[in-house]
Amino acid sequence: MPVFSDELNTLNGKLVSISGFYIPMELNSRKCAVSKNPNITYFFCGGGSIQTIMIVNFAATMRNFNDDDLITIKGKLVLSNSFKEFIFNLEEAHYVKSE
Repeated sequence: MPVFSDELNTLNGKLVSISGFYIPMELNSRKCAVSKNPNITYFFCGGGSIQTIMIVNFAATMRNFNDDDLITIKGKLVLSNSFKEFIFNLEEAHYVKSE
């Protein structure tokens, strides 16, 4: 079971901005993943772990991104201790910028 710091628990349910590398999940959807690391090292492919990836549910249809685009998004942080989903989730997300 994940153990979240007091700082993370304080942010649960609040608006946060995060930056990470875009990873597609479903075509023509509002859902993607954002990773701390580029695609070659993210959770499913290499040196990453479940703590390095976040599932993002956009409030509206998301923009077209390329794999590994470094993007910044803002949304409501939702922490989960369920093994049926990722532990870091961003709900009602909006695109902020690409780098």
